[in-house]
Amino acid sequence: CKCEPSPRCNCRARGLTSIPQKLPKSIHHLDLTVNKIKEIHPGAFANLPQLQVLDLHENQITIIRAGSFKNLISLKEL
Repeated sequence: CKCEPSPRCNCRARGLTSIPQKLPKSIHHLDLTVNKIKEIHPGAFANLPQLQVLDLHENQITIIRAGSFKNLISLKEL
């Protein structure tokens, strides 16, 4: 993912099958569009408390586990 200029991370069209875990904690916008993510696991975004915008469109998501969005206290747009 390209995470500059901060506070935005662009992970668009990277062929990702899961949520990246080593992202800067300070990001506000995470673009995960056009990937191959099928499942979102509990705590997938636990290290991103400042995240305000999460874009997941054009993935293959069929399962969202309980607790997947836990700790996203600043999230305004999904």
